[in-house]
Amino acid sequence: MNQRSYFQIKKALIIGLFIIIHFGVTSFAQDSLKTVSISYNLIQGCINEQSIYVEYSPFRHHKFGISIGKIYDNNAFEVFVLSPSQNTFPGTVYRGNVYRLSYSYIFNKKSKSDYYIGAQYIYRDMYYNHKQFRDGGDSHVEYSRNEKATVIGFDLISGLNKYKKLNKNFSLLFNVYYGIGWRERYRTIYTYNLHYYGGGGGVNSPPQLGNETKIQQYWIPVFGIKLGLQFHI
Repeated sequence: MNQRSYFQIKKALIIGLFIIIHFGVTSFAQDSLKTVSISYNLIQGCINEQSIYVEYSPFRHHKFGISIGKIYDNNAFEVFVLSPSQNTFPGTVYRGNVYRLSYSYIFNKKSKSDYYIGAQYIYRDMYYNHKQFRDGGDSHVEYSRNEKATVIGFDLISGLNKYKKLNKNFSLLFNVYYGIGWRERYRTIYTYNLHYYGGGGGVNSPPQLGNETKIQQYWIPVFGIKLGLQFHI
């Protein structure tokens, strides 16, 4: 290889390296639009959970989130109508705490909207005391119960964000998401004051008197509507 060819190759490599660095820096600059959002889930708030969501986007297409909340009992949904019995799946009778960690990949990010896919991990620590239940119709069982339960789970979700710009640093946030989730619930139960009426023959999954533990695994639909604020930093 002569000296002229050597310098031509070296020049081409330097130009190529410059182009790679230029586009890399440009891409990173475009991707590093940092935002923080704080939101509240209206659907969960109406059912049995008061949670605040905080999400941080260090890059344009990536978002990381955390949520902390309180679970409250709600008489309106105390009986879970899709359950064969309250012994199997009670309704909104629990109190406790709930935590979430999430990651989202954002597509087509614009100033007014974007959509995303993501995953979240959920953990619940909850309980109730001296709760009275009834399972069955004319032939039924009534019982009282204390319970402590922990729930872990994973959700796969897709969602849409809409933004209403207030100024260069703040925007109103409207979010709708849906998906599917898997749950494992570990229950420690103490049942007392157990009484059957009308023979009790029509009761599905009758309760057991005394202490028992249950481990339940199940899939659930996931849906939410969140309102909040997004801050550009």
